Amino acid sequence: MTDQAPIVLWDIDGTLLAAGDGGISHFHRAVSNVSGKKQLPTLAAHGKTDWQIIREILQEAQLDLELAPTVSEELDRLSDIYLTTARATLLPSVNAVLGQLKAQGIRNGLLTGNSELRSRRKLEGGGVDTNLIDWSAAFFGVRSPVRSALTASARQIHPNTTLLIVGDTPFDGIAAKAAGIPFLAVCTGKYDRSAFQDSDAVAVIDTLAEGYETILAIMQVPIGSN
Repeated sequence: MTDQAPIVLWDIDGTLLAAGDGGISHFHRAVSNVSGKKQLPTLAAHGKTDWQIIREILQEAQLDLELAPTVSEELDRLSDIYLTTARATLLPSVNAVLGQLKAQGIRNGLLTGNSELRSRRKLEGGGVDTNLIDWSAAFFGVRSPVRSALTASARQIHPNTTLLIVGDTPFDGIAAKAAGIPFLAVCTGKYDRSAFQDSDAVAVIDTLAEGYETILAIMQVPIGSN
């Protein structure tokens, strides 16, 4: 039995939005508010889930890992920052491509390391038309230890649906491969084309201006078929 319409699972940071102010500092603020510790380690956050980052900070700072759920809740509490001082920037062609895909009957889902609340705040603050997002087809990393747990969940919930993951890091590709989901790499984040040379990306595009027809081709959906 085939599920509903095909789903594109979008990453957020570097794919739909250019990162705003802060980055890892938001996690530091949440950990500090919960633990009282001010000196915290700086670590790479690209391609990781919120839960993974929180636990790594706590571990490196020699803090109790049992603080992780409270830190996660505090991170959500602070998420209104994305509507004000830490607004991200909408990347070119995002709303146009999301709208074109929706008009074709393709669902715009999410596959992100963020929680649902942080995702909503980021997208709203950055200017993404959230009416174009199918929130019932979204997977969030609020309690996922690694990104591949999200892709496994997506494949399990939609076993017979055509899925495509769009992301800006090789880690998106690794997680997609683990679940047997095709991956489209877009070079609008930290990584350029050379970073995807050894990946299993079905295609690499420089901007989402190329995204609409490329996505339709990968998902084998004829243009104007809806």
